[in-house]
Amino acid sequence: MKFTVVIATIREDLPGFQETMGRIQATFDYPTEFHLLDGHQGKAQALNKAADDILAVTDADCYVTMDDDIVPDANWQRVVSQAFIDLPQFGAFGLWMGDEADKLEYMGAHLLDIESTVGQTRYRRLRPPHHLFGGFIAYRPDVARQVGKIPLGNVKYQLWEDAWRGRRVTKLGWEMAFLMGVQVDMVEYEDPQAYLDMKQRDIESGRKRSDRVLAESGLGDPALLRIRKWVAKMRGRA
Repeated sequence: MKFTVVIATIREDLPGFQETMGRIQATFDYPTEFHLLDGHQGKAQALNKAADDILAVTDADCYVTMDDDIVPDANWQRVVSQAFIDLPQFGAFGLWMGDEADKLEYMGAHLLDIESTVGQTRYRRLRPPHHLFGGFIAYRPDVARQVGKIPLGNVKYQLWEDAWRGRRVTKLGWEMAFLMGVQVDMVEYEDPQAYLDMKQRDIESGRKRSDRVLAESGLGDPALLRIRKWVAKMRGRA
């Protein structure tokens, strides 16, 4: 099995970056094309460019988008490769981040089915409309091509990126899951304050815009989920 791995980054000059990239590349036990993308115009912008320049022409069996602070252990390509065989109805996979409370919240573990095993693959299926977080997604390349380009919305940090990509997978008729059996390390960088401020501004301004972008793409919340969100909002005001 052959992999194509892409990482969008703006951290090339930060301490620890080159070491982290070396750690990631050391996990490649299968033939792998590795691409570092210029993320200074935005992660979604970089991934959209990669869709044209890399995804459209790759002959890999697996297309992976990763963040520059995610370091899985050397078992991950074997686990993903096996999942492609054991779970043919699944179009995209994440990696189980761990059992700590913050990791469970990050993955939205309360929106997952219980752990299952098929063949050699242990996994937890996502219940739609839940989606994989964007830090690590391993796609079947044809699925990634059909997912298409992320709507940009004239901001650098698209709050809707993860939900949009995940819901596109679901709308195309595929399942998604987190795969068990891989240890994942999250690297902490000392990001410039200007970047953190920009990201926070885009998050704050992007919440309502996120709902609009998803709805305009035909990926809005189902009626039952909208009701649950409204009830939670009303309870928060009480």
